[in-house]
Amino acid sequence: VVAVSDIQARNYGFNVKAKLGFGNNEFLVGTDYEHILKDGDRTKTRILEPTMPEMGEKLWNDAQIQNNGLFVLYHRQWDDFLLDAAIRADFNRATSGQLKLEKMGNEVYFNDDVESDYTNVSFSIGGRYIFNDKFSLKMAVGRGVRSPDMNERFIILLPIGYDNYDYLGNPLLKPEANNQVDIFAKLNLPEAGLIEGGLFFSYVTDYITAELVPESVVKPQTKGVYGVKQFTNEDHVYLTGFELSYATPKKLLWGVDARMAMTRGINPEATSYIIENGEVTDSELVENDPLSEIPPMEGTIEAYYKFFKGKLIPALCLRMVAKQNNISVAYAEEESPAFSLLNFKLSYQFNEQLRFTGGISNILDKAYYEHLNREIIGGSGKLYEPGRVFYINIYFNI
Repeated sequence: VVAVSDIQARNYGFNVKAKLGFGNNEFLVGTDYEHILKDGDRTKTRILEPTMPEMGEKLWNDAQIQNNGLFVLYHRQWDDFLLDAAIRADFNRATSGQLKLEKMGNEVYFNDDVESDYTNVSFSIGGRYIFNDKFSLKMAVGRGVRSPDMNERFIILLPIGYDNYDYLGNPLLKPEANNQVDIFAKLNLPEAGLIEGGLFFSYVTDYITAELVPESVVKPQTKGVYGVKQFTNEDHVYLTGFELSYATPKKLLWGVDARMAMTRGINPEATSYIIENGEVTDSELVENDPLSEIPPMEGTIEAYYKFFKGKLIPALCLRMVAKQNNISVAYAEEESPAFSLLNFKLSYQFNEQLRFTGGISNILDKAYYEHLNREIIGGSGKLYEPGRVFYINIYFNI
């Protein structure tokens, strides 16, 4: 079967903001708007049976999401203390025609409860205390709320996830809310370099994930998948992580930049489905299951030298990615191997208006794939990244 999709998609919006100052108080106020629309069908043809009629099905049925936001950011600095605060309100409305899929005249799926209307309020407040000209400490807390996206609301039986299932949208999903605490420290030693690091803890409520739907409710439509998962809200999950960086003093002709980051996520209770002979036969509860689709720990080291007063800068970069073995049992994730890449880049600033960059990515022509790379459709192999790549860029500043 050859399937061809004809989709009409539109995405437009605007962003307007103004900066205001009253003494030591600075405000940034504004509004933005976005409208997303998708509509279209998929046509299937049996290429070995040309006399059979074509089959058509709706992928998107005039699905629309409108989001209007209002926001205010506030900034003030005292002698050794900086305060930043923000608040944002989003008015999110989603609608669609009936979600309907028929096959050979039989109804596979139908849902006409497709409208939702949410008002989401997000806010944050943070402060940075400057102990001296070398050391400062920052702490921030915040809550960010997002409404479900187009796929999560309105997708109709397509394998869009990292696991081997058809996915079904849920128009009545609740918005996902992230409550987060960040601590960030900065140490600047003129003769030794700049060290920066941070930690975060995130508690997410109404986390958007997916759960298996019985075949008595809806059957999968993609060959080889295990079943159908529909997007749903999990009660809560949490994430933790850190980042650390070092940079040599800028006054030196040579320099080294190093960075490292890692994130871990936990779902306190998840459902794992047992697959036998390509079919779901049972399920079991998994406690403290790692969240799926979390990249592994990664670090980079870049060494460079400034020629001709910094106009010409060659740099050699080593990127190191750890093995990801902290994987979700519920999503049947697979471990991804560690890899290291060696890259070279060259930057030349001709003048204030013209700059050239170029280089070689993956100098050693390493065969590798990222943990989040999709599998090859119709098989079980991973999609590998390109091998050795040569590139050049030209930048004009008008």
